[in-house]
This record gives sequence, C-alpha cells and structure tokens, in this order.
Amino acid sequence: PDRSFFAGSIATGDIMLKWAVRDCGVSVCDASKMLSATPARIIGARKKGSIICGYDADLVLTDKEFTVNKIYVNGVEQ
Repeated sequence: PDRSFFAGSIATGDIMLKWAVRDCGVSVCDASKMLSATPARIIGARKKGSIICGYDADLVLTDKEFTVNKIYVNGVEQ
C-alpha cells in the first residue's frame, strides 16, 4: 500500500517475507510460496521453488525474526 517495494525492486526476499508476515498477516508458509514457488512457476524454472526430491537444493534459513542465517545453493552452504 505504501509502494515501498514491488516485484523486481531492490527489496531482498527476507525483507519481503518479513513484511508479508508481519504487516500483511500472511502465514509464513504462504509467504514462502509467494517468494519461491510462484516466481519459479511464472518464469518456467523447472526444479526450483519447492522442496521436492529431485529439485535443486537452494534454501535460505532464517530465524524467527527473519534474519538470514544460512544459504544453500545446490545443497552447498554459501
């Protein structure tokens, strides 16, 4: 509503996740899908966006405050 960020903006995923959950009341599960599965589907990225056997193991782990603790790309910690 305040137009502080849009899809494709410079806002990072952790900031958008926190905003969706805290300010908009979206569940963590639904917000995570909005930031992963939905964009992957829209751009046609196969093996991305979900935690499914055979998919790329790209994961971001956060704490309860949505601070990024670890990032894995193809299963390797970055």
